[in-house]
Amino acid sequence: MTLEQLQAQRTSILAEIKRRGGAAKAPNYVQRLKEVEAKIREMRASQDQAAADAEPSAEGVSDTQAGLTTRQAQRLAWLLANRPNDPQVKELQSIAARANAQNLAAQPDASAPEEEEPSAEEADDNQVGLTPRQEKRLAYLKKYKPNDPQLKKLQDIAARAEKARQNAGSQPSGEEEPSAEEEVEGQVGLTPRQEARLAYLKKHKPNDPEIAKWERIKKQGGSKPAPKDNPAPPPPGGGPDVPPGGDPNLKKDGTEDPGTKGVGETGTTIDNFLNGLFENLGPLDLSGAPKILSTEDLSTARNQVWDSIYRQNTKDLDRQKALRMEETKQELAQRGIPIDFGDNNLYGRAIGDIDRDFDARDQAARDSANLQADQSLATLTGINNTNRDAFVKSAQAEYQSKLDAASTGGSVLNVMMQKYNIDRETAQKILDRKLAEKIAKMEDKTKRAAIQKAGSGGGGGGGGFNVVVGGEAP
Repeated sequence: MTLEQLQAQRTSILAEIKRRGGAAKAPNYVQRLKEVEAKIREMRASQDQAAADAEPSAEGVSDTQAGLTTRQAQRLAWLLANRPNDPQVKELQSIAARANAQNLAAQPDASAPEEEEPSAEEADDNQVGLTPRQEKRLAYLKKYKPNDPQLKKLQDIAARAEKARQNAGSQPSGEEEPSAEEEVEGQVGLTPRQEARLAYLKKHKPNDPEIAKWERIKKQGGSKPAPKDNPAPPPPGGGPDVPPGGDPNLKKDGTEDPGTKGVGETGTTIDNFLNGLFENLGPLDLSGAPKILSTEDLSTARNQVWDSIYRQNTKDLDRQKALRMEETKQELAQRGIPIDFGDNNLYGRAIGDIDRDFDARDQAARDSANLQADQSLATLTGINNTNRDAFVKSAQAEYQSKLDAASTGGSVLNVMMQKYNIDRETAQKILDRKLAEKIAKMEDKTKRAAIQKAGSGGGGGGGGFNVVVGGEAP
């Protein structure tokens, strides 16, 4: 007779006793009830013993494993009860002890609120700066696991990033460090590219030793390197067409001589010429520029994508878990298995398996949401940067057209070529550099105004020409 049949017989006897008016009026049925209940207890004990006697299997262990799996823990308990001298007992106990030591070292403050431990991508030894997920994990480890070995690695990467920021000074986001040709023998002045590099170093790397070299050459005067075959300078009178003590750029009749125009002119003089045009024309019109997404904007956008994907992946998960729990509990009750949430009994193991299964499904949904949110953020950032670059280039072209219209003597490039005896490529590079500097100053002014507004308690946001300060969203 099976356990289910005995339980059905017990239910029938109880019904008959009740129908006859109680135990006092049905002594024979009471005796039969005791016999059936004794058989039920005996059969349950037999089943529990059979489950305990079955030797559980477990997956193999790893030398670097820190903690036992559920099956390994079950096998260890069985070995201790049945084969305590088995060599695998010591191996499994060593892994369990290692996990206990790590858990003790990473024990969080008991007074700290419960907080989910964030995950992060693996850190690279050559990495300079933390990703948003690594920054969240660093903060968590500082607060709850100060002895975790990963904490020092993340702190070292953050320190390298801070040192790099200090070396970079106040360099605005997206500004490219200009290069310059090397110094030539006998050079007595700076080329436009050397002038641009000197200005960059003084602004962003004031301690760079290269500054002293360019300053020394600049003090000697001139705007171009002095070639080795430099022709002799004009006589004191300024040449046959220049009166004694006169301007070498003027003929005797006071008109400009395009053949000598630009001799001795410096990069600073060209800058002054362009600065005058800029001042008369006013600032670039960047009022319609797309807003460059801030760290807060990127974080909000990523979180919205993550929430949407996670909700979609888990929309039916809670209902499925509740249904499976209810079905399992009913099955256990029908089998007569008592409610006991311990790890070494049938009821606790069955419920624990369901929890672990749905925890794994939830983690898979989170990982999928993280991956898709990162991909969406990269796409959004790329589109934003592309739109911003296209707008700036268009604004520069429009501004240069206005410069051409405002410049006497034709296009501003032609004026620069004639006035300073330079080719079109060099003139365009100088003009592009000056426009980039002007935009950089506008960006810096906007950023400082935003910081000052935030410090005084004003609200942020809004469109227009804004400056991005961060990177990926957490």
